[in-house]
Amino acid sequence: PRRVKAAMLSPFVSSLLSRVTGSDDEDVLKASCDDPNVLRVLRNPRHIRAVEEIRYDPANIDKYREIPSVCLVAAREGALPGVAVSPRGSAEGFTQMAPPAYDLEDWAGMAWYAKDYNIGKRLQEKGFCILKGDLSADERHRAVSEASQLRRTGGFDRLPFEVLGGYFGDIGSAWTRSLSAQGREDEEALHSVFTRLVALGTDLAHGSAAFSGLQLQGYTDGMVHCSRGIEDQPNPPLSDPDVANYYLALFMRKKLKLFHFLGPSPAMVTIAPLCIDENQTVFRTLLQPGSLVVLRAEACRCFLEPHVAEPCVTVEVDFMASQRQSHLESQLDRIAPPEELQSWLVGRLRAIVDNDVEE
Repeated sequence: PRRVKAAMLSPFVSSLLSRVTGSDDEDVLKASCDDPNVLRVLRNPRHIRAVEEIRYDPANIDKYREIPSVCLVAAREGALPGVAVSPRGSAEGFTQMAPPAYDLEDWAGMAWYAKDYNIGKRLQEKGFCILKGDLSADERHRAVSEASQLRRTGGFDRLPFEVLGGYFGDIGSAWTRSLSAQGREDEEALHSVFTRLVALGTDLAHGSAAFSGLQLQGYTDGMVHCSRGIEDQPNPPLSDPDVANYYLALFMRKKLKLFHFLGPSPAMVTIAPLCIDENQTVFRTLLQPGSLVVLRAEACRCFLEPHVAEPCVTVEVDFMASQRQSHLESQLDRIAPPEELQSWLVGRLRAIVDNDVEE
């Protein structure tokens, strides 16, 4: 759905928001329009029904642990009797709100083997590591300015909504651009950020087998992400099976993901395990501009939620793991694709089967 203006809610939108929030209060409904998790739920009728099912019986939350937005919306304060929630409305024990902090601040001056050990240790323990970036404020601002100028002149694309879960979500990756291999004049600062990410990833590749069991064999082109602005419409739906298959193959490969969050303002980051059970926690914190994040894509996914009034820029590169040669062994190298992409493919297969039956 399009972003709802707070000044007026149509009866249809009010009805949907009421189903999701469990409230008929107009002020509550208007306030919920700025909640990215509510907007995610509204885009999927199955997720709306899931929230209602959880409200009817809180025990049903266990059925939807793998869908963070459903759990975060359903577990609002006071909505689930007997279920403790944090002040931000997420189920305690399921989502951990952490104050802004870095796992490492002085990593840039370390020898490569010290970086491997200190970052690799955290990747092994929790699947991700948040670093204080080594970019100067001037370097960061120039990169943000380049991205803003490129976006104004049509230099960014809009990927299908169903593939955004493989990047930083429908808010964090609303606009994307692949950096050229050599770096053009109009993306000089952005390419410099990408080069630093590659340098760190190359250092980490030396010890990747020890801390993650992955043999890293190469890296992708750099990708720049601009978050959704207040006037932006949702990304278009997926329609091409070839595009779906391309992203399916990309997202199902194990990889080490590195990204520099450039800001210019802080943004909420959610890092969720691929498979959430009662012993695992979704991590949320306010990510500061200039932060550098390293994460194991086979262990967790990351979603960025900058405020729509202050779009932010992120530069990303993926270091791909080598794949085993035999068919049976190669199956072990695959990870689950984003839920929206998988649902689209399943729906298309069902449509093909139905057509065959009718014929």
